[in-house]
Amino acid sequence: MTIAELCLLGMVLLTILVLAPAKLDGRGAFDNAYPRDPSFYTKGLRARALGAHQNGLEAFPLFAAAVLLAEMHGSPQHMIDGLALAFLGAASGKLLGKPEMVGLFETIGIGQWFRYVTGLLEVAGAVLIVVPRTKAFGAALLATVMVGAVLTHLFILHNAPTAPAVLLVLAGTVVWGRRGDLKPALTRLGLVTS
Repeated sequence: MTIAELCLLGMVLLTILVLAPAKLDGRGAFDNAYPRDPSFYTKGLRARALGAHQNGLEAFPLFAAAVLLAEMHGSPQHMIDGLALAFLGAASGKLLGKPEMVGLFETIGIGQWFRYVTGLLEVAGAVLIVVPRTKAFGAALLATVMVGAVLTHLFILHNAPTAPAVLLVLAGTVVWGRRGDLKPALTRLGLVTS
């Protein structure tokens, strides 16, 4: 089993296990006869856990498709594994509603919708970067998102942008290595002259 496939399994388990804190929080109030009772998940930790579970269910199909498509098209396994790990680390916290990510985006001050948009852009970039024909575009999208993350860390959060800077360098390396793939598309759009 590859690291990418283990990440798929991990994402499935994470999506299921994220409900455990809610059930522990509601000991005595949770009724296994009605496991989907909406009144159980109305506030606090229970509501956040349900939201994280639902976000995981929404993100998983795109992640699984990216990994499986990359493996089917014979992309180098180390690249697939690295991208799977990077996605799992970067996007899952945002889409699963991890309290640290909720707090981070609350501090940014734009709203929680921006956390979802950022996570979905990371998922889209991960999907694009593992398909050979769109690898350069996926890397460019991820690099753009990471430029925004670095600037946000420096000028809004006032802390070290270590993780986004590393991801920016990785995505930038792919963009630089595949810049020949970008030029024809940018020329057709009139953004670059040949």
